[in-house]
Amino acid sequence: MADVSPQMAHALPPGTVSPIGAQYGHVITAEDLFVSIITGGTPLCAADFANQTGISEPMPLNPMWGEWARRVRIDLPVVRAYAHAVYAATDAMLAAMTEQDLGRDVKLPIAGAGSATIRQLLGNLLLNAYSHAGEISCLKGLLGQRGYPS
Repeated sequence: MADVSPQMAHALPPGTVSPIGAQYGHVITAEDLFVSIITGGTPLCAADFANQTGISEPMPLNPMWGEWARRVRIDLPVVRAYAHAVYAATDAMLAAMTEQDLGRDVKLPIAGAGSATIRQLLGNLLLNAYSHAGEISCLKGLLGQRGYPS
């Protein structure tokens, strides 16, 4: 994301693929939410970064995500500051975690979602970031930029 310009972040790809900026905002927000679920704390987007994430509107947690992704706007420097805070919160959570914590069940805050182990949540978080990194890399390539660093 370091070399993504605002124009690249908001370029609408053909079809139903989400723009780079929306994918970046989604990955950071999802990590923030996952960390808060695991730790039982408040997400940074609702606390220290309330109305200061650089993302024009909150990401919906429903099937309307695609519509949101095609209209959301991001302020890259502000989102990057939010992202660095989320990464620091993730690092602190992982540093304090024990092996026993990984098997602990955590109730999910979405109606009917039940619970999951911290191990499962971390796996889903990694898979989400990995998947969107691939999409972002591909979109950068389609825009004439280098995708994955070599």
